[in-house]
Amino acid sequence: MLLATEVYLEERARRGSKEKFLAAMAKVADVEPLDERDRWISAEAHHLTAVLAESKVPYETQESASQVDSEDEETM
Repeated sequence: MLLATEVYLEERARRGSKEKFLAAMAKVADVEPLDERDRWISAEAHHLTAVLAESKVPYETQESASQVDSEDEETM
């Protein structure tokens, strides 16, 4: 089943063209945004880079631990 949003986007995609898109983009000024919050931040400079680089417990391990906990509860 398709959502109304998906149907709408598919219809818009069929009507669009790469040439028109590039023509519209050519009209956009190539300047930095005035508001600092609208500026692109490289992945290296982003504060989440360190968080994403941390090692994580694999999902299987988390799932196994929750199964053990639920089995313990059943035996009580």
